[in-house]
Amino acid sequence: MNPVMAERDGSETVFLFAFFRESMTKWRYFFLPERLVSGVVEQTWDVGQDAG
Repeated sequence: MNPVMAERDGSETVFLFAFFRESMTKWRYFFLPERLVSGVVEQTWDVGQDAG
């Protein structure tokens, strides 16, 4: 993940999503809004399954 690329896109979401995906196993989602989590977790889970 290239932070510069995320900045150039003008969106922190890309970088934050990558960070969340990496730290999800440690922190789960107890500190995030439930609405945000439900969507992110589904995407992250799919990515995680693909990665094996």
